[in-house]
Amino acid sequence: MTSAEFEQKPEPFEARIGRYRDFTDRHQENGKYNPELGLGGILSTLTPDPKAITLYSMPPGTPFFTARELHKNALNYIESLGLPRRFPISYNAVWEYCYNPASLSQEGSLVSIGSVVRELNDTTAEGEKTAYIVSNAGVDLARPLIVNMAEWVRDTRESSIPHRFDSMWRILSSVSSKTEHRRPLGLFKVVEYLVNNPRFHRRQDLAGAFQGKIDDTVISSILNSLGYAGIIDYESPERDIQGERARGWATRRSDQPIGFQEALEKIREIRGGFHHTGYLQAVINHIEANPDEVYERNELANKLRIGQSNISTILSLLQKIGGLKEESGFKGGEIQSSARANDLTKSLYDRVLFPTQNTAQTLEPLHKKPLTRDLVSVLLENYEEERTRKGPQGGKEVRDILLQLLSQHEQMKVSYLAEQGNNILDRELSRLAWQYQIQVLVKGGEIEKTGRGVYRKK
Repeated sequence: MTSAEFEQKPEPFEARIGRYRDFTDRHQENGKYNPELGLGGILSTLTPDPKAITLYSMPPGTPFFTARELHKNALNYIESLGLPRRFPISYNAVWEYCYNPASLSQEGSLVSIGSVVRELNDTTAEGEKTAYIVSNAGVDLARPLIVNMAEWVRDTRESSIPHRFDSMWRILSSVSSKTEHRRPLGLFKVVEYLVNNPRFHRRQDLAGAFQGKIDDTVISSILNSLGYAGIIDYESPERDIQGERARGWATRRSDQPIGFQEALEKIREIRGGFHHTGYLQAVINHIEANPDEVYERNELANKLRIGQSNISTILSLLQKIGGLKEESGFKGGEIQSSARANDLTKSLYDRVLFPTQNTAQTLEPLHKKPLTRDLVSVLLENYEEERTRKGPQGGKEVRDILLQLLSQHEQMKVSYLAEQGNNILDRELSRLAWQYQIQVLVKGGEIEKTGRGVYRKK
């Protein structure tokens, strides 16, 4: 018998499907594992940075019953690397990666979207309790990709390639979306397209290439954040030399009159979970009162005092149901926003996105490497800068939004400021992050507190 006969045969794909059943069952289409859905799931484990660290720190076979247990485990892991015993998020926030009472299923993103942590009903001295344990897919598939991502972040930070991103949160952003594609998967498709088609592309070109499978607002959000971060070359009529968020200036006109009830019914046919009925009513009323107007997102948002992302979504939906038509040109004769890949785009694709896609397609793990002290340190530092807005943006973006909102209202509560602010941003910040910047403005004498949690502009 030759040595070749002793070599271990590659594990059949169906066997890998079975071994990672917790993961593959969650990402099925028509009863079969869909690698594209799996790709979106794995990418979601890489953002935000503390989630990746939380997952990596979970020892295989160890169940976690409480938020404090999981948070303490992350702290112990960080301390074991010789880093200060600190974690940038609370134990409740950590627990929401596993158990999230705000979601319909009450499952956290590591369980429902990433599917790399599974729920376990275990019998204890106090009776049967629900615990969470890292799955085979979490250990074999996700953990090596976390290290891979962290190495790219570190190497990019130390390179001479110009960029302005702080954390993977800045790049991949939120992992949930009301659209068909979660944002990380949409980002993968945009980056892959730009890398494989090396020239400038308009936003509408990208939307056409994806044949409507990725919502216009998602594409705009991706281009804005990647452009700001320097991950792509991005030219926009509204981009200024200080690197403010770029926005396309697409305009629309009324195509045919459509009433509120008819619009709502048609929208819910294509997006069953649509619930912004108040915003829709306001936009419909404005269109009925101004049928000959050219509707542009930023102007309409200011007129109606509705968040730009909500306005953008509603205009896009009205266009899809035939109530509006998009102008071929852009406001003021400006050229349309356009994007192309640069060296950093290719680096992100080659070192992070493509290996993740390959893992999702083959279910074969990358070579295992440790998440070392320097890698964890970079992830924590970058996330802290992004969270407190101390990074390259310096908090200016958030403070400008706060001042804008307070200029439109006599006074506002923190909760409402955070809600409306997140509608304007292309990613979600916690209420504490908004509170942090509110205090910066108070100390700077630009706004003042008028009551418990209530502020106004001076």
